[in-house]
Amino acid sequence: MIVFGHTDDKSKCIKEELIKLNIKSDSVKAKHPILNPFYLLKLLIKGQKVKVYVFRYLNDSNSLFLAYLRVLSEAFIILIAKLFKIELWWLCHNVDRETSTHYPKLTKIRRSNVVKYSKYIFTTNELLIPKAKELFKNKKIDSLSLGYIDNGFSHIKSNDKVEQELLCWIDEKRASNNSKFIFCIGSPAKKSIHF
Repeated sequence: MIVFGHTDDKSKCIKEELIKLNIKSDSVKAKHPILNPFYLLKLLIKGQKVKVYVFRYLNDSNSLFLAYLRVLSEAFIILIAKLFKIELWWLCHNVDRETSTHYPKLTKIRRSNVVKYSKYIFTTNELLIPKAKELFKNKKIDSLSLGYIDNGFSHIKSNDKVEQELLCWIDEKRASNNSKFIFCIGSPAKKSIHF
């Protein structure tokens, strides 16, 4: 069984594809990522044969207490994996850095732990493999598509505040004749503003 450390539409799409290959998978159903090791232990106690645990998001918490708990939680997952001979994989959404980093030193510790103990690191696009190989030397790097979501993202509602910030930024850049910029297309979200 492959266990994904995060439940969302992306992990559901991957799970559907794994079913077609007769590969059993699950994704952590915990209220907070700090509880992930307990979900993993629960599966093991129930006799599930977990072969792989997949780290996904390593985003930071704005709470220092929760950020420390994330470090401990991931260290506990690594310990469980070593004890039960579970492979660790990292589906690295953001090759260069996490989307949110409030405590960079803690994020660096988390990233280095996950990199050190992961057998494989996957990018979400094969074009990112060279950059990943540059950053994560001596690791097995490959890509794993997050799949296709039926009806696209039509169920996601636009964030009016973020959209307004983007439109203001575009107007500001247009006012300056010397400005050149590349526009990334995606759904408006707070995490996309840094583009």
